[in-house]
Amino acid sequence: LGDTLLMLCAGLFIGAKCIIISAFAGIFTAAIIGLIQKARGKESKIAFGPYLAFGIVIGTLWGNPIIEWYLSLFEFPIQ
Repeated sequence: LGDTLLMLCAGLFIGAKCIIISAFAGIFTAAIIGLIQKARGKESKIAFGPYLAFGIVIGTLWGNPIIEWYLSLFEFPIQ
């Protein structure tokens, strides 16, 4: 449950919206690194905590601008 507690504590610190961005950034980063390792022929277990920590940094620094950008994609101008 270490990853769960890490995200819980980070969510209390940065907020519910930014923790979603953090989770997606961590998952995406881990997936990319895992695919690169698999392509090189290295099939080993990777720790997920450092990728979540990287995602928390992304969510803390750029979480709100990313959310605003994403939500702006769905705003339709009224004519």
